[in-house]
Amino acid sequence: MKTLEHKNIKTLEHKNIETKGYGCFNVLMFSCFYASRRGATALVVVLIIGAASLIMAYGATLLGLGELNMSYTARQGGGAMAGAESCLEEALIRLKRSPTYSGGNLEIGEYSCIINISGSGDPYMVSVESSYGDYTKKIEAEAVFDNGIPYLDSWREVSP
Repeated sequence: MKTLEHKNIKTLEHKNIETKGYGCFNVLMFSCFYASRRGATALVVVLIIGAASLIMAYGATLLGLGELNMSYTARQGGGAMAGAESCLEEALIRLKRSPTYSGGNLEIGEYSCIINISGSGDPYMVSVESSYGDYTKKIEAEAVFDNGIPYLDSWREVSP
């Protein structure tokens, strides 16, 4: 009697699924589906390969974004340095034209500079701070005149 009740409960719970032999299932109106270990293994392997590929693609994307950020920073920093060098040359030209030139604010294209000149003769101390976007570079130089022609005796980049 127990087995009949158990059998009846089992058939009531699974009205739409009927078992025919080992590993074959009739589901609704469809023909026999085989539950295969090879198919399950293949599915797991495909999922693992897909997950690994997704992780590698994500890592490559992050590396690409990091490189993009570094190149942007290098370009902006290089632009600020080019602006500082241009302003330093302009300061030397203005100092050559007028030995009393003491500096000021200067706009050259996209660069903005602040020029300060100290000293009253050889050597002149020239300080230039250039901004390009969010980046700033500062150069300090010693300028020496020889027969009215300015020469840089030394220069160095300092932190702004």
